[in-house]
Amino acid sequence: LFESQHEDENDVQTIAYKCEVVPHAQYKKQISDAAKKGETLKANIFFLAGFYDPTAKTITFYQGVS
Repeated sequence: LFESQHEDENDVQTIAYKCEVVPHAQYKKQISDAAKKGETLKANIFFLAGFYDPTAKTITFYQGVS
């Protein structure tokens, strides 16, 4: 997912599920920890990959994300 200054209004009825957004390093650690236990990561966990500027239409990836 990308951080952005974009704002949006969504009716609460359109939100079906809750998710968790974590920094990339934490996401990688959670994957590693789950793999050590023979498990997989839950489908509702995502990482913050960078910043999106909707005005300039540019994406800047955070360090360590490729």
